[in-house]
Amino acid sequence: MKRWRCILCGYLHDGPQPPYRCLVCGAPREMFELLEPPEKV
Repeated sequence: MKRWRCILCGYLHDGPQPPYRCLVCGAPREMFELLEPPEKV
């Protein structure tokens, strides 16, 4: 599963795509960045 972070407030969202609006600050979808999964050792 992908994890997205709002670059304005730091809200984390799990899903195939970022939400249309941030549930915390209301930022639009474009303000989310995809977080890379940690490398497995």
